[in-house]
Amino acid sequence: MDTLKSYLGGMLERGADTFWEEYKPERRRKSSTACTGINTARACAMPGGTSPIYLLGRYCMGVRPTGTAYETFAVEPQLGLFDSFSCSFPVNEGTVWMDWKDGVLDVYTDKDGGVLKAAGKEYTLERGKHVVVKGR
Repeated sequence: MDTLKSYLGGMLERGADTFWEEYKPERRRKSSTACTGINTARACAMPGGTSPIYLLGRYCMGVRPTGTAYETFAVEPQLGLFDSFSCSFPVNEGTVWMDWKDGVLDVYTDKDGGVLKAAGKEYTLERGKHVVVKGR
């Protein structure tokens, strides 16, 4: 997480409004629009630039498939990394939403087939029902 914050935060500090195709922290850029104008023909946004979103979802929020194409899925957020967060992720033909605030995790989905692992327990996620867990 520290590596992601340091690396991606460097782009944001330089005015990025999307992830750059290439980023070298030692190279100074004036803004996100400068990424095509400083001795390079690199694009400011590339499909590969979405990898931080995947990494955050998979390794920080813990959303991963347990069946083909997320037909079934697991959610195991790393709550110790964050003071609070609110996020959503696509899972097959549905979405899973998570809110973490003041030591309370609220998970909701519009798709059956999910399992939540949090605070040392496992919970079945059912379409249209909130699962609320207190503690890390």
